[in-house]
Amino acid sequence: MSKAKPNTRKENNYYIIGAIQKTICLALFFILATTVSYAQPINDNPTNAIEIPVAFSNQMHTFTNELASNSLVQPLPSCGSYSGADVWIKMIVPASGNMQIEAKTNTNPKVVMSAYTGTPSNLTEYVCSEIGLQEGNINSLIRIQDIDLAGEYIYVRVFRYGSNVGGEFQIRASILEDVAPPNDGPSSALKLSDKQCTFEFQTFSTESTSETYGYNNPECGKYKGGDLWFKSEVPMSGKLVVETNPGTINPVVVVYTVEGENYDAMTLYECSDYGSRDAGGEVIIDDADLAGEDIMIQVFGDNDKWGGTFDMLVVEPRLDVCSDAIELKDISDIDRYTPYTNQYSQDDGAEPTCGLFTGKDIWFYVQVPSNGELVIDTKVDETYDVKPVLTAYTGVCGNLTQFACNYFGSQNPFGAKLEINDADLANEYIYIRMYAFNDNVGGAFQLSTRQPNPSALPVELVSFRSQVVDNEAVVLTWETATELNNDYFIVEHSVDGRDYVPVGHVTGNGTTDEIQYYTYEHDKPYFGENYYRLKQVDFDGQFEYSKIVTAIIKMEEAKINVFPNPVVASRGINVRWIGDFGKESIQMIITNTTGKQVFITEIDARNERESFIDLSSLGLNAGIYYLTVNDKNALIANQKLNLVRD
Repeated sequence: MSKAKPNTRKENNYYIIGAIQKTICLALFFILATTVSYAQPINDNPTNAIEIPVAFSNQMHTFTNELASNSLVQPLPSCGSYSGADVWIKMIVPASGNMQIEAKTNTNPKVVMSAYTGTPSNLTEYVCSEIGLQEGNINSLIRIQDIDLAGEYIYVRVFRYGSNVGGEFQIRASILEDVAPPNDGPSSALKLSDKQCTFEFQTFSTESTSETYGYNNPECGKYKGGDLWFKSEVPMSGKLVVETNPGTINPVVVVYTVEGENYDAMTLYECSDYGSRDAGGEVIIDDADLAGEDIMIQVFGDNDKWGGTFDMLVVEPRLDVCSDAIELKDISDIDRYTPYTNQYSQDDGAEPTCGLFTGKDIWFYVQVPSNGELVIDTKVDETYDVKPVLTAYTGVCGNLTQFACNYFGSQNPFGAKLEINDADLANEYIYIRMYAFNDNVGGAFQLSTRQPNPSALPVELVSFRSQVVDNEAVVLTWETATELNNDYFIVEHSVDGRDYVPVGHVTGNGTTDEIQYYTYEHDKPYFGENYYRLKQVDFDGQFEYSKIVTAIIKMEEAKINVFPNPVVASRGINVRWIGDFGKESIQMIITNTTGKQVFITEIDARNERESFIDLSSLGLNAGIYYLTVNDKNALIANQKLNLVRD
């Protein structure tokens, strides 16, 4: 009997089919694995934002922005140098309106949060945070205290500071119990002072405040619980006014004297639930025995248990005699009005010749500019309806001569305005007496001192302009039509528009009637807004100031320049920066793509503008690294490094 031959063809087919099936399975597995590993996060846009609970717990929720795209949702974040790779988280604001959102990561760059209200198709940025807490290494922190948001969704956009690098991060949302103001008790009283004798109110709120045991039965007003505490030093004149105005509550003011910091043994000095003009408490102190002593001030809402807002100030009424006149130093190029009051003053000196004087005068003095030109203007405060009158004097207190008086200004029908144009008064001090038109009660008004034509120089200045170059320098250009005895220009720079320092010197052209062109480059501007003016100086030393121009160095753009980049791993890089980091000491750190720190150094940013980092001793492999600059608490700048082989 012959044996059947094996069906090798059939067996081979089985082997082939099996191999194909295995190949297909492996391919599918690879595709699925690749898809899982490299897919964009599901919450890559606000529509698919992942909701997390708002609770009292400290549980952190882990997410990633690895491979996240730039969602281009408007408006873009207002902080954190947004570069894309954002993901979205959402949460419901608790009924109290008080919550806290914290985010952190263990890798650089750190995470930033921008919170939005509205719907995914119509979002409005509510707040942006790139600064967290040292406790718990929180990179970004947002606190919300807004009852109007109770029950509403908050959409949080999370991204890396100045980078589209991704990775894991943690985030949590916590309920904050009712948050009381810090000055909810005597031991944490907020100190108030007014050294300039201005009449500028601050707004406060008694919402969420608690009852102060032992001081809950004042002699005036109806105390229903909840108060704020302040303290202030009585000036050496022994005069101090504590003034409040109603907001959503009618404030009651209680003043106590105190020995040292023994807040358990304060003595009632005065209680007031109604002022001279409105339903706001007002305490007027005129007591030489209290000169230099501290007082404690308690404020609560009259017959109010829910809390609300009020306005408050303390002011020393020390302008009511010529010898106590306050100097007006801010002579600007534009009207800058400052509020004052004559409500608490007494009469002083002979009766002026205009404006129906009936008392309540206060005094100022000012130095007339070297060109003899000065404008002193006032505004009426509609709340008080005081119509200011201004009288100007030369001489000294006790021997004054009136030379001007006015009560019709430019800002309103009864706002006084004095326009001085007198070369004989150049650099001389004059006294200004203010009182109210036919008014012996007094109140608030506003006053401004300025140059009438700030751009008028001894030379005819045609233009003065600024231009930012590469976000690193500011080029100033100006031209003159004519010049008379023009010795030189001093270029002055300021970061606040008030205090200027010289940064450059440019020689003038003496006397000429031909157009002259000037240029000066300021290579060390600050980040943010920069102010510039020209000080034109004659051969005899007389000088005048030009108008002010501004230039903005954008904070959003890189603060550091790194070169060369790419760089050979066995060599080194130069790090150069412009402007001012705003910090005395900064750190430079290099990390790899896993966040491991491979280099750190600390430098004095005040005295250096460039630093060299030697990479040869670090033994780094070729690849991508990150250079970050921080001030030990917050990221300042971030730069990607590309290291290559020799």
